[in-house]
Amino acid sequence: MCIIFFEYVQTFADRACFGSGREAEQTRAAADVSRRDRGSEGRRSMAVSDLSQMTLAEMPAYTEQDTKVEKKAHYAQIVEKFRNADCSHIQDLVYLIDTIQQVSPEIYEHYRGLQDIFRANIHRLLEEIREPGEIYRVKNEEEKQQLTYCLEQACANKTLLREKYQNLHIEI
Repeated sequence: MCIIFFEYVQTFADRACFGSGREAEQTRAAADVSRRDRGSEGRRSMAVSDLSQMTLAEMPAYTEQDTKVEKKAHYAQIVEKFRNADCSHIQDLVYLIDTIQQVSPEIYEHYRGLQDIFRANIHRLLEEIREPGEIYRVKNEEEKQQLTYCLEQACANKTLLREKYQNLHIEI
């Protein structure tokens, strides 16, 4: 039986192993967004209609680009995309928390909307995997790392209260 506390210290190898897959996926998604959004003259032209065809994996890169290049013009559509999506899987919550990190907190309505979506889905997920004795059981090591990542990032950006989630027992 393996008990993991939320505030464990990852080794460099753990971070590199977990980060490389997620970062590679986001890099591919960013490249897809970049290719899709180039206009005929080679300049970027983000079309909101393209947003409906994007996957959740592409949303962090799209949001970063929207924040830096498009001056936050599509935040409402990004929030709506996550509202309409089924974010019941841990991987979807990783995309959502990464998207929240790219959204400017100054646009409070949209930032808070994404936080509310994350909170609702993380609470639902934790209730699904909860077992007697306050133990949360996931299927494999990858899901454990993804859930831990989501909780760490959510506490870091104040989407969740650290005091409430710091002592979760997550097991495989």
